[in-house]
Amino acid sequence: MKTFVIVSLLCLGLFLIIGIGMVYAVDEDTETQTSLVTLIIPHSARLEISDSASSKTLVQDSDAETDFDNGYTEMPVNSPILKVSANKNWVLSAKASAWTGPYAKEVGDLQLKHDGSYVQNEFGAFKSLALGDQVIASNAIGVFDQNYNCQYKILLDYTKDVPGTYTSTVTYTLVTES
Repeated sequence: MKTFVIVSLLCLGLFLIIGIGMVYAVDEDTETQTSLVTLIIPHSARLEISDSASSKTLVQDSDAETDFDNGYTEMPVNSPILKVSANKNWVLSAKASAWTGPYAKEVGDLQLKHDGSYVQNEFGAFKSLALGDQVIASNAIGVFDQNYNCQYKILLDYTKDVPGTYTSTVTYTLVTES
């Protein structure tokens, strides 16, 4: 009979352990689902220009004669300032329009330089612009708010540059490459 009581207690204990485990297991129900997140990022480039209008008046009997003697006049520094942002490899180019004015100045009389990083084609020093795009800076990776402080220089010639107002438009283009 002692054996019977021990076996009964063991069975009861085992039943309680299994029963509680089953009750506890019944309270647990786990399901797993997934969610797919997709973001498509296009080529992205931003070019901002500040101080885009650069102007200078040569003063007679002052800087006009000095500038003509030197063969050029320099426009104000940091005019314009270009700010480049791109999310992949990029190219910044510039081109000039034909001059308007009383004399048909050579397009190349307008020169450009900048002090930014990633200089291309020697635009770290004054270099003549052309009617077609010229790469002035590029990089193999993206950049954020990279500044290019530019300055123009205009070649002068006593024998050609008659009095009057001369204008040329410089177009800057920022392109991400595929």
